[in-house]
Amino acid sequence: MKKRFVLSVSYGDYRSSVGGTDKVILAHSKMFREAGVDYVFLFPLNLFHNYPIHSNPFWGIIFNDSFIGAFRTEGVMAYLKELSAEQGLCLSCIHVHHLKNVNIRSLCAILNALDAEVYFYVHDYYNLCVSINLLRSDNGALCSGILDEKECANCSYYRDSLRHREAFLSVLNSVKADYHFVCPSDAARQQFVAGYPRLADKAIVLYHQVMHGAYEGNRSTHMPLRVAFVGNQLALKGWEDFLKIVDQSGKTNAYEFYYFGRKPLSRSDIRHVSVEFRDNLNAMTDALREHEIDCVMLWSNCRETYSYTFYEAYSANCYIISNPDSGNIQAQIRQRRCGTVMDSSDELCSFFADPSAVRRCVEAYKSSSAQIPLNATENDRIVDLSLAGQPSDLSGMTVKPESFPKRASDKVMEGLFRWRSGAK
Repeated sequence: MKKRFVLSVSYGDYRSSVGGTDKVILAHSKMFREAGVDYVFLFPLNLFHNYPIHSNPFWGIIFNDSFIGAFRTEGVMAYLKELSAEQGLCLSCIHVHHLKNVNIRSLCAILNALDAEVYFYVHDYYNLCVSINLLRSDNGALCSGILDEKECANCSYYRDSLRHREAFLSVLNSVKADYHFVCPSDAARQQFVAGYPRLADKAIVLYHQVMHGAYEGNRSTHMPLRVAFVGNQLALKGWEDFLKIVDQSGKTNAYEFYYFGRKPLSRSDIRHVSVEFRDNLNAMTDALREHEIDCVMLWSNCRETYSYTFYEAYSANCYIISNPDSGNIQAQIRQRRCGTVMDSSDELCSFFADPSAVRRCVEAYKSSSAQIPLNATENDRIVDLSLAGQPSDLSGMTVKPESFPKRASDKVMEGLFRWRSGAK
């Protein structure tokens, strides 16, 4: 059997970003290479991420975590052809992780030239609405995720979302083989299918991780209670609600507050534990276990498709508090009975205003016989799915003769990107 490679596409360089999508891609790159499959990653090469050019002709290519260079669309296809012709690699399938900032016309040309199965990932709801968290522009409220002229009339995202929906469907039409949508939770699939009912039979649920073993640590409750916020310091993720609890309860000596994440913190009433997952995908779970955190606030104000932070807190035997709008977080809390889902910020404040009630809830959970997973590993089911089909030999693919070697402008763009990002 010839050696295979997977082609993966997303919005930016996963090696230097810290979002959930980037974490999945980083894990996939490692997982596929361990399975003997090379990992080719394609992203729109923007020098300034905050000012993307949607008609940008340049792509960046990363091969097995190493930056190869800048290419135009024909150059990308020439590079892929060279992988087959010179290195004997066959294309197994294509993963499209995100379309934000992607030159849709160029992507369609690439997909149309490659007769391979495509897996589209539902990391967020960008393909339903360009407001990826489904928050309205006019009042900040959560919307249904269903584009409707009457319902969306006052939202500035509506027109852009209609245009993107048309572009998204053009991407699907460019796929020559079969395609599927990989949803990382039942909650994510339900939301995606509500927006695209006709694609229901194409949507599969594949959780990012698989739980193993049993963790018996962190069973006792501390005095004062150790309460933590995990993740990005964003209002969308509940950071302001957490600060409200700290300001309300910080002087009672009933709680010791923690923040686990990368961003620096200047407050003396919150202990900062810096966590970096680049070298250790389980770094957050390890840190929560090491500090024996009692309770974690995951007060996300949007419908999370997965939430690594939930599974990290759950694996550390932490009592988890969230709200009904948090998507898969609230669904998992209800399913696993590992915390509380509260209806409002006011209810949250009232709960923490009574430390004895909080302690009773935490003690009841942590001393229960609930089996907590010892570790979580990346779900390698995607490897099996990606290798199930017939691989494509691209050595006979037709490309324009001027696409390789690269033009001088391509080399200039490549040099600028390397200089600005330190790409290796």
